[in-house]
Amino acid sequence: MTDRLAYSASSFVDPHAGTPCRCPVVTAVVLLVIDAIPETLDQDPLPGIGALLDHLTSEGIPCLVVTAARRPDLLRLLSAAACAMRLPMCICREDVANPLPHPAALLLATQRLALPPRHALVIANGPEGIAAARKAGCAAVGLTGIYTTEELLAAGAQQCTARLDALLPLSAWIERRFSYSSNIAATPPRTMQAGAR
Repeated sequence: MTDRLAYSASSFVDPHAGTPCRCPVVTAVVLLVIDAIPETLDQDPLPGIGALLDHLTSEGIPCLVVTAARRPDLLRLLSAAACAMRLPMCICREDVANPLPHPAALLLATQRLALPPRHALVIANGPEGIAAARKAGCAAVGLTGIYTTEELLAAGAQQCTARLDALLPLSAWIERRFSYSSNIAATPPRTMQAGAR
């Protein structure tokens, strides 16, 4: 398996941690876009997130969170999903001048990783996140629950799923789409199954 995560000698300062971090140089990244936050969090807001993060860690693929929500609201959701400590890099509403569906937040995320937007797989739970992904030139997968498969496909999602762990393994998608050869495929692999609400 090709090592997909290396580190350059450059660094950046996380504006919220206040400390310099080594800047990762990657060939693929997953951007989890939280377009909509449920009013109540009595059910799992991100089904399958633990297995997805385990897989990404084992593959050396970073995962960043992008949201149109304010940071306290995002942290409330991530805490409810028991993954706040595993997703330290977040770009929130206050970090960009133009919120979703403008692609600024997604472009900032890929810029921080010195990565072309077309090397990012966006998983979004709402139509604004899907629209931003398509504007930025990213692949877009819809996570159903708040919105239906039909609504997310209409916004431009290439595929939809009801659970994040249903997307595993991601290696076939990454090998086919992200610059491991000069021939980049336009369609997702069959391992990515469409889900229903």
